[in-house]
Amino acid sequence: MPFYDLKCSKCGSEFNIMAKMSERENSQISCPECGSHAPEAVFKSVNIILFKIS
Repeated sequence: MPFYDLKCSKCGSEFNIMAKMSERENSQISCPECGSHAPEAVFKSVNIILFKIS
């Protein structure tokens, strides 16, 4: 299951949750603050570290 960074469109609370893709697609994820089922995706930067093996 993937992790999602979400923001509630009702109360503005940002949260991170591990959920099935089907749960997100079917609006089954609720805000932990207000219980709303209207989260929006929050896009954050990702750090990638590459190792060079000699």
